[in-house]
Amino acid sequence: MSTPPRYVVLMGDGHPIDLDQPVGLTRSRVSKTLSKINRFGGHIPDEALWPFYSVAKHAVLVSHIVRKLGGTVEQQLMGLSHDDHEAIISDVITPVKRWLGSAMSEKDERLFRQCMGMMREQTGAPIQLDEPSLKIVEQADRMALIVEGSLLGLDVRHFQEALRTVRGLPAPSLAELNAWGLFKDESTMPFRQVIQSDAQGYLSRGRDLCLAMGLSGECFDVQDAQRAGRASAWSPASASRSDTPMASVPNGAGNVLTCAEP
Repeated sequence: MSTPPRYVVLMGDGHPIDLDQPVGLTRSRVSKTLSKINRFGGHIPDEALWPFYSVAKHAVLVSHIVRKLGGTVEQQLMGLSHDDHEAIISDVITPVKRWLGSAMSEKDERLFRQCMGMMREQTGAPIQLDEPSLKIVEQADRMALIVEGSLLGLDVRHFQEALRTVRGLPAPSLAELNAWGLFKDESTMPFRQVIQSDAQGYLSRGRDLCLAMGLSGECFDVQDAQRAGRASAWSPASASRSDTPMASVPNGAGNVLTCAEP
């Protein structure tokens, strides 16, 4: 008789995830969960233009920055999926990870690789967790941290490690951020629509990257997920964003444009 798993996380649709041997983490489950998790442990100023900023939106931003840094389509998909494991354990902020020590780091790394493996299996993408790919995704992640911190009104002086990592690299311009559609005015959007929009953004980006590789991208298809009973009944039309561009940028946003300067 097999031993039942000791540590199980129930997804929103009731699917159990065994932390030691995770299976069944579909693109739909990832997108829906990450769209409900606030970045920075929720420590975002109340007066920020985006007091709720989801991990799903962060993932899409990282994938775009990987492309700006010269990354391949496969590496862009890695950037999109680099926080998939947080759909299981949530977004544990870096100071807490370091406080918890090596056991946390080891389990976080193992779960990261396991979730990357599931994404690779579901998409058929030739993802390689080699040093160059991991490095460019890390650089994009650090760049995204500074961009987000600046736009959300955080004190980026606390991000010295990230600043050192991206020094000399091309930072995204405000025009590019607007073009990527990630920083629109959401002040009048119902919260449910915000999270649905972020989930849809994750799925759409993943599907586009798969198509660019000549893959079907079916695992990123919302309607397919609905038919399989893995997503609630919401349509892309209902999740459309406001067409209003970034309204105003806090003074700290200058860091977005200068963080990469030597």
